[in-house]
Amino acid sequence: MSKPALRPDEHEIETYRANRSQGSRAVGGHLLLTDQRLLFSPHRFDSATGGDNWECDLASITGVGLAARGRNPFDGSLRRRLKVECGGATDYFVVSKAESIASAIRTAAGR
Repeated sequence: MSKPALRPDEHEIETYRANRSQGSRAVGGHLLLTDQRLLFSPHRFDSATGGDNWECDLASITGVGLAARGRNPFDGSLRRRLKVECGGATDYFVVSKAESIASAIRTAAGR
């Protein structure tokens, strides 16, 4: 997995191992927090099997928190997931220390 290209004036804050809930499955990869965006890049295998890149400008984030647990063992919802609301859509990420990462995103987004 290669890191996504940063904009010329963009700086990385932190990278987290993450699984992104995509449809009915969890796609493995990394979540990258910068001073401008939040980006997800799937691992090579997951990318080859339909895992998508994802990104959101921090200014477009309308909410960050933790999602309630679900019942699907394949989308990661058996655990509390990071919930990111951006551009009218909600995306979910399985990460370690989800509350700490949510706080870091809120701080970077100025929320």
